[in-house]
Amino acid sequence: MLIIFLTITTSHLPGTAQVNNQAPLNAELMWMLGRVSNPAISPDGKTVVYGVRRFNIQDNKGFNSLYTISLTGGTPVEIAKPSDKASTPVWHPSGKKIFYLSSKSGSNQVWMMNPDGSEKEQVSFTDTDVTNLAFAPNGINEWITRDIKTMESFRDYQSDLDKTTARVYD
Repeated sequence: MLIIFLTITTSHLPGTAQVNNQAPLNAELMWMLGRVSNPAISPDGKTVVYGVRRFNIQDNKGFNSLYTISLTGGTPVEIAKPSDKASTPVWHPSGKKIFYLSSKSGSNQVWMMNPDGSEKEQVSFTDTDVTNLAFAPNGINEWITRDIKTMESFRDYQSDLDKTTARVYD
């Protein structure tokens, strides 16, 4: 079982009230935290791969990185930088590759890389975004999910509001 403990000390933040040398947890501090997601333990049980999402409030964008770390401890190794637009890491059952989703090619597709982050290669080329992936234990069969548009979004009505994700129910 993987348990991650998070300790937050913010004595360096200006304008925060101090109680026992710790600032209260507030919205600004929450936006500064990286959000850990999708931890996956390697087939040999020695390493975990996981994502961390950080936000830039001024740009109104989130950025993902992928990391590996030994389950016995140590320093995390960044294997996919924000420019790789990577998320949702999954170990191949052989342990020789890590598969992940990336929108680097323009749409969310399946990519693979070595566990050290080298030799990144796109392996799916679907006409819509891939939203999930997994492997059967035999390592041969893979499944993916994709979103299928079933209703119009607000963007269909107001093309100048390209950042909206609202839906119109009529």
